[in-house]
Amino acid sequence: MASKTEIPLLGAIFVDYENLVLTLTNEFHLPRAEAENRVLDVLGNVEQMLSGRGVRVVRREAFADWSDYPTTSNELYRMGYRTRNVGATIHKNSADIELSLSVQEVMLQNERVDMLVIAAGDRDYMPIAMRAIESAKDLLFVSFKESLSGDLKELVGPNGYFYVHPTSGQLVSPADESRLLKPGDSSAKRSSPPRALTSEEEFALRAAIESYDEYKPKYGDVKLSGFLVVGLAKALPGLSHLQRKNVFSSLEKKGAVETSAKKDFYGETFAVFNVNDNSPVVKDERKRMREPHQRVP
Repeated sequence: MASKTEIPLLGAIFVDYENLVLTLTNEFHLPRAEAENRVLDVLGNVEQMLSGRGVRVVRREAFADWSDYPTTSNELYRMGYRTRNVGATIHKNSADIELSLSVQEVMLQNERVDMLVIAAGDRDYMPIAMRAIESAKDLLFVSFKESLSGDLKELVGPNGYFYVHPTSGQLVSPADESRLLKPGDSSAKRSSPPRALTSEEEFALRAAIESYDEYKPKYGDVKLSGFLVVGLAKALPGLSHLQRKNVFSSLEKKGAVETSAKKDFYGETFAVFNVNDNSPVVKDERKRMREPHQRVP
């Protein structure tokens, strides 16, 4: 009696191409042409990873303002990708919206697609990630450690994402992220003198000072919830919401910020914070902010 033919797993890949290229050029200072080629290497590694898991890719889509990438769009076409053009401004394009709509379309129209891979990683993909999980789809995010949202990582768990090695384009699991360190990084950290604040606390403090200076003159205080969801999320995108709250709490324990409760017009209580300008770490950070050439570590 003949055995039943095994039904292969099917997969779909969705790429926020411009997001990946800009991370390589802005964060890792790669020349534009090299960054474009590196992203193609990454996509090849994604295909290899899926093949190793027994997944046959049946849909590939890449999103960008392709007038900026005419050569690469031809290469992607030869790799089996549909290139989706998205509107763009100087500061933002609509790739996250268009990509999310395509993922939703696959979930609604093709129940047989088992694995969804999104090559991007900012917080804008939280809604579609939630829907994919609710639909019991296997979901993987692929992005650089520096730009992969901590909220996304917490949502999908350690088996739901890969980091991209910026030099090789290889995929790195969270359990193996030490491979992302450059030679000498660990020894440099060991030999560095102790600091009053960690790097994460310094980024958070700078963001707190900027929000405080902007909103204190207008409103008298800064609403804590708004800062945690917007300002601090922008300063520490790689951390989850709870982790960002913990960083802020550590600043409070070190006397850099102070929180208190207030009531609005309707009697509802909300939390606000102030920056303690008498704190030595705040004075030091303000000094750094007045010197543009000084970068936070």
